[in-house]
Amino acid sequence: MRTTGDVQWWSFTAPAAGTYTVRLSDLPAAYRLSAFYPGGSRSTNSSSLSDRVITRTLSAGQRIVVSVAAVNANGNVNDPYRLSVTDESTGGSAMGASMVSADRWAQLLG
Repeated sequence: MRTTGDVQWWSFTAPAAGTYTVRLSDLPAAYRLSAFYPGGSRSTNSSSLSDRVITRTLSAGQRIVVSVAAVNANGNVNDPYRLSVTDESTGGSAMGASMVSADRWAQLLG
């Protein structure tokens, strides 16, 4: 992300009921991680350059939308962050997340 205030959106759909952890790591600058759930609830984790982690129990087929926002970016897109989703109920298996355009994120929460 190039400037402070830039936001990138991701979505994840739980393939099975379980406890899932969203982790934002390898941070080149101060970023904020937020997860949005159906019904309007939200979780946020923001600090300096340490990993950000949000853990939530999800039902099978439940979708969450995640935003990664630059809190204090220095404009270097060659220093990417790492965003991962793991299923804690299966011992931490990695799951996939997909990019969501900023104009569609609200529709996904519906």
